[in-house]
Amino acid sequence: MEQNLSTLLRLITNLHPQHEDELNMIYDKRGEDAYSKLMAFSRVVGAENIKHAICAITDAPYIEFQDGVDTCVAMPSGFYDDKSGIYYLNQIHPQHLTGIDRIGFVVGKPVHVGCRQITSPAESNGYLDYPLDFGVFVESGVILKGTLGSKLPVKNATLFDSVYHNATYHTPYSNYWLKEISRIQSRIGEANSRTLHFLSGDAISSIVESEFSKIKSFFPGGVSTDINGEDSILFLPFSTAKDNAKQLYNIIALEGRHVIFYSDTVSAPRFFDEANRYWGLDFLVEYLSGYQFSRAIPEICEKCRLSDHSGSMLNDAMFNKSELIQNTFTRGDGCEHCKNGYTGIIWASEKVLKPGDMSKTLLEYKSSADFDDEGFSVHKLYDKINSAQGQTQARSVKALLEQGRVQMSDANKIML
Repeated sequence: MEQNLSTLLRLITNLHPQHEDELNMIYDKRGEDAYSKLMAFSRVVGAENIKHAICAITDAPYIEFQDGVDTCVAMPSGFYDDKSGIYYLNQIHPQHLTGIDRIGFVVGKPVHVGCRQITSPAESNGYLDYPLDFGVFVESGVILKGTLGSKLPVKNATLFDSVYHNATYHTPYSNYWLKEISRIQSRIGEANSRTLHFLSGDAISSIVESEFSKIKSFFPGGVSTDINGEDSILFLPFSTAKDNAKQLYNIIALEGRHVIFYSDTVSAPRFFDEANRYWGLDFLVEYLSGYQFSRAIPEICEKCRLSDHSGSMLNDAMFNKSELIQNTFTRGDGCEHCKNGYTGIIWASEKVLKPGDMSKTLLEYKSSADFDDEGFSVHKLYDKINSAQGQTQARSVKALLEQGRVQMSDANKIML
């Protein structure tokens, strides 16, 4: 590594002679390891210039971001090509200078939005058991999601481990969900007898697991992710409800402990449909405190966005409904204020957070003629919820479209 660092120094001083003295001072500094010096070089001449220099002296491979999406396994730190065994990373890694393993670079700037805190991987017969859920927001505005699941073939588990363990990503996703989770504590204080809560939306699972130490600070009475634990508050994936319905009934109804279910994918209607099958509508009337369903949409740049006066159709695939929205906007080609016409992400949320509002709506539905005639219908219940509250997902998305903050093609992706 030291020899490659010396070669790298000669190359970048030739390319950036104005920084020669500063670079030599960094190189000659005692007590610093090679990687620390490398990162100091990058702060002087820029990380992208260092990446190009490393590729020049080590023949490190590189891949275009979009090519990686199509051909590789997406990972929070870049891509893994399971055919060649090459890791393409977004950032400079100590291994880039060793020449022992082929580690490349990703060309492009994906921005990571959440990954699960993980323990050491287990390797068995050349495969890595390394479950990892993550989401990626890229500059093009595309939101990628994936699971780096079990049985991923790898040639170097130790290297793979070192690539992943350096950091948990703190992003707008974690900021959003930590703020929303902190509010649950006050709701628990307001209605302590209502012990069932539901949170759903992009990256929530990753944030709960990666930021659990912070979440614990919100609940001084004790909080756990173990269904068999004895803490007063449990954070559980909603997927656990199916096989543990009876135990959860006892925890919520008989023991009076709070269960906060979370899910990346379960919509509010699906939650009501499944919860009714597990515990019944009377249970929800008595114990459901509220729910929140939030999806992230790329936000378009107001400086270069383009008008679409013909209008576009907003499609609610779940209920097979469409609505014409007039005077919408599409993203532009990009300007000095944005990246490719996007400026970041914005949230479309559906919330029923007041326990009294939730029980009132459920009771009204249970007393309705529809319920008497047909029994439970998630579509009829959800229509009742939509008419009773102001902020539904469809209304939230419609407002963002009318404000010109998102474009129709991105809005329709989250209405599936």
